[in-house]
Amino acid sequence: MFVSVVFKNIDKKFTYSCDTQKKNLLGARVIAPFKQSKKMGYIVEKNEKQPDLNISKIKNIVKVLEPVIPLNLFYLSKWISDYYITPVGKVLDAAYPPFTKVKFKIKYYRGKNFKNMSLPLRMQWSKEFYLKKELRKKLKLSEAKIKQLEKNNKIEKKIEYRRDKYKKIKKIKLIKDENILEEISNKAYRQKDIINRLLNLQKEAYFEEFSQYYSSLKSLEKKGIIKIYNEKVKKKEEVIKGKKFYNLNKLTAKQKKIYDSIYERIHKGFSVNYIYGITGSGKTEIYFHLIQKVLKDNKEVIYLVPEVALTTHLIKRLKNSFGDNVNLNHSYLKKDERYFSWISVYKGSKKISIGPRSAIFLPAKNLGLIIVDEEHESSYKQNQIPKYNGRDVAIMRAKKENIPVVLGSATPSLESFYNVKTSKKYNYYELSERYKKAKLPEVEIIDMKNKKERNTNFYPFSKTLINELKKRKEKNEQSIIFLNRKGYNTYLSCKGCGNIVECPHCSKPLTYYKNQDILKCHICEKIYIMSNFECLKCGSNEFTKHGVGTEKLEEKLKEIFTDTSIFRIDGSIVSKHKTMRNIFRKFESKEIDVLVGTQILAKGIDFENITFVGVVNSDVTMNIPDFRANERTFQLISQVAGRAGRGKKSGKVVIQTYSPNNYVIKKAIDHDFKGFYKKEINYRKQLGYPPIINLIKIMFINKNKKNLEKDAKYVRKIINNINKKNIKFIGPADAFMKKKNNYHRKFILIKGKSKKLINKIASTLKEKVDNEMKSKIIIDVDPYQMS
Repeated sequence: MFVSVVFKNIDKKFTYSCDTQKKNLLGARVIAPFKQSKKMGYIVEKNEKQPDLNISKIKNIVKVLEPVIPLNLFYLSKWISDYYITPVGKVLDAAYPPFTKVKFKIKYYRGKNFKNMSLPLRMQWSKEFYLKKELRKKLKLSEAKIKQLEKNNKIEKKIEYRRDKYKKIKKIKLIKDENILEEISNKAYRQKDIINRLLNLQKEAYFEEFSQYYSSLKSLEKKGIIKIYNEKVKKKEEVIKGKKFYNLNKLTAKQKKIYDSIYERIHKGFSVNYIYGITGSGKTEIYFHLIQKVLKDNKEVIYLVPEVALTTHLIKRLKNSFGDNVNLNHSYLKKDERYFSWISVYKGSKKISIGPRSAIFLPAKNLGLIIVDEEHESSYKQNQIPKYNGRDVAIMRAKKENIPVVLGSATPSLESFYNVKTSKKYNYYELSERYKKAKLPEVEIIDMKNKKERNTNFYPFSKTLINELKKRKEKNEQSIIFLNRKGYNTYLSCKGCGNIVECPHCSKPLTYYKNQDILKCHICEKIYIMSNFECLKCGSNEFTKHGVGTEKLEEKLKEIFTDTSIFRIDGSIVSKHKTMRNIFRKFESKEIDVLVGTQILAKGIDFENITFVGVVNSDVTMNIPDFRANERTFQLISQVAGRAGRGKKSGKVVIQTYSPNNYVIKKAIDHDFKGFYKKEINYRKQLGYPPIINLIKIMFINKNKKNLEKDAKYVRKIINNINKKNIKFIGPADAFMKKKNNYHRKFILIKGKSKKLINKIASTLKEKVDNEMKSKIIIDVDPYQMS
């Protein structure tokens, strides 16, 4: 047999011979000889006929790795490759768990045709199973004989994986007080950063939070400032065994009506079911009842969520309701944990899989339902190749496997709602009231142009916002303060020439962090010591600081509320799932009174004691040059405001803005998504942007600016010769972020009503210019970020 093999980073097929007897080879991981070494690749075609090649030059596959993904996943991967114009090797790599060494035992049992084995061997077979070494030593069987017996089904091979009962968790502890910062040199900014983050995390954190700064950690350990240690803990089975289904809340009449309608479609094949429900309306309750129905039919469920770190409460509820059927899968897990999670789905031992976009690749063989919660979230769109959208892949997988998919959100994406309005394939449902008659929070807009509100003692907070925080503190209730900007100051300008201070490696203003006295680029993560930094344009070292970030909010709140537990959570402090999960556990147990943070606070926090949400500078996301800026602003404000008053206590939201009459702000505070959609969709029609038309972005990047300019001229010539009927080209033009990680960037936008047409043109354009240009080409179908 001959097979075509692709590799992860090579967009080309290679022919090999393969002598395996396995029937399902498509999508299989293999070890194949490549040049002078061996590489892991994936089989994408097989052929019994000899190819039109010199047979002596065709090499043999070294090994086919087990297990092999189901065929349905292989064909889904092929679709992703075609639709997103991305190498199939990259997609298949995403469909498998990370390659890792796991402990296992191979056991040989009596096979179906055991009775046909020779009498002497049958007489010697006295145990239930044998290990391979026992077959060779005790039964005197050669390797070839074992393979032959296995092939003839006289013996059966089973692999049993072993998991350690205990695991080591590496931790870091700060053993000095905060005064130690004064003893650290300003040049050792990484060490200062580590100490500051540990102080924010109550002096203890997981090692993985700082693992990229290994040398700095070792220096701090030598100085006796931190302690690095392993904590041995028993692996917990966080499941409740016994009953299969229990603890499901009774549905309201409206929820029951929606459930019954979707329930009727469970056995009728593919359907897309959209639940638009305001925050706290009980969409999750409907999901749970649908899951129960699917499990009773002995089928499996994939439940996609935008951010696993914020779903601790949801996972706990799932395990309380469905016991040991629940499987968690995400990239924060260790390699062996991800592998065992994947294997449990492959074997069918776990029926419910919950995870972010990557969970859509889990190898469920008897899938009955896919749920995509908070379908509007940008995190469903992958930024790295393959640049797929988890929501759209979920719909396609449901279509290919002929099962229903349920999408849900309080702030639908314009694409999904446009589909609801224009496509007969979408079944639409609405929940306009909160669950258990909980009330929507009262919302108040504060015009920050009003001098009475802009008290200099409280700035950047309004008087109203501070007064509301005081009330919550008196009532022993919790609050959230939201600002979608990290750092202390968001940008600096040079006093010498007025130039905005940008990262030397990226076209991005540097952010100032006061605690460490550093400037940081949030794109390439480079750090510069403030006291040593000079303007790249004029050489001046005097700067004016502008803008407000979460670090400044935290500092100001601690000045005003000296007896209040205030905690900041953003990417500059927390980057790992475990740390974030622990912070939210502390918030749930009321160890934290006020949580200050960025957009991470808008995703899935559901605590009954949160009764106040303050939004500082709600206009900030509307000023981004992106056609989705208004949509993102509406979603962020609506979602973060929806965190307040989700239990029995009433909630209050204060939104600070300089544009109180802007329709985006007004519609968000009125919880009027339909009104926002009506206005926004008209703008999209006028400007010709999705979802009215389809869009592909092609980015060209090169470290050499002259080569990029030369390539841009070449691309322009190619475009001039393309038939532009029913399509429109924009560019090549400079990207909004002209430089990123030392790469200069230009882009082309291809617009058109026909997805097939613009995909074909993008593929053709790539083929024509790929080998003629020095610049790297990155294609983004249905792009989410325009920068």
